[in-house]
Amino acid sequence: MRLGCFDLHLVNDGGFRLDGGAMFGVVPKVLWARHKIPDERNRISMATHCLLVARGSELLLIDTGIGTKNDAKFRALFGLDPEATRLPDQVRAAGYELGDVTHVLLSHLHFDHCG
Repeated sequence: MRLGCFDLHLVNDGGFRLDGGAMFGVVPKVLWARHKIPDERNRISMATHCLLVARGSELLLIDTGIGTKNDAKFRALFGLDPEATRLPDQVRAAGYELGDVTHVLLSHLHFDHCG
């Protein structure tokens, strides 16, 4: 997608699962479960969308997803899919190499944004 002088590419680092009650807070489960069906552990599927912003020779990556340095207990707790297409492959599919990234901006430091 083009926005002014920027080329924007949505990339992701696979999905994960979080507790639905924690995500929706005071909203009753009977309401949110219609749209986000929880698994047997009450977890709902979430996505790790990141953004590549290209301008000339500069390439900004906004957020870096979950990463791959987590142990088996972490992967099981958050329901990480071992077969998911990960961020490096998404960057390549957008036409870039990881070494092309000149800047990284982390929106915040939750595990699903700064892996």
